[in-house]
Amino acid sequence: MKTKFALALALFVCFAVARPTFADEIAGLWIYESFDRPAHGVKPLVGLFLFIEGRFVHQAMHGSEPMEEQLTDAHIGSYQFKSKDIVQFDVDTGIVVTPAGESLLAARSNTSHDVGYQRSGEHLFLSFANGAIEKLVKVPTNKVELIDLERGTLALTDRHFILVTEPEGGWLAGSGRYQRKQHDIRFEAMRWFEVRDDKADYAADETFDATFDGNMLKLADGPSFQVSR
Repeated sequence: MKTKFALALALFVCFAVARPTFADEIAGLWIYESFDRPAHGVKPLVGLFLFIEGRFVHQAMHGSEPMEEQLTDAHIGSYQFKSKDIVQFDVDTGIVVTPAGESLLAARSNTSHDVGYQRSGEHLFLSFANGAIEKLVKVPTNKVELIDLERGTLALTDRHFILVTEPEGGWLAGSGRYQRKQHDIRFEAMRWFEVRDDKADYAADETFDATFDGNMLKLADGPSFQVSR
């Protein structure tokens, strides 16, 4: 009996050793700086990316002109490390909007993607299968609130927000700074987009008012989103 126990313990130890853990070097809030595609060079990228306790939410838009023709995307999901330089993104909900493409929308829900990452001081580099490399800069934060909505997610840090939602018949997402006074929120969006009826409306450096009482997010002149419990 002792021999069997010792053997089982040894196998358990070997199994544990064979599955190393990796430090979460990407946790926290990051602001996009640029992306580099080999055939197109370095271009500006605008938006925010939040990693927290194995979950992520992001919204980004290409920063070139004209804005109305730029690709934008937003995703919600979870992440796990496969090695010291590979992270797996498991996308629960996601969309890519390409106004100048053959198809306006491309859904990215329920997909997984292996992404290379490298942390260098306050910079993070994400490398994708298509050869693109995104460069981000760390944003200091003291608190993070990740709020699950019935059709999306709202992330609030000390001063920044990321909103990714799927209202009836469309999509709405944005990121930037915010001000909050009791139940009133003013989103000061670096970038904001809404897709409805096969049409994309973009906004940059604009404000959007809303109310949030902990149970319902209500955008002024816009949709409402119930908090998911």
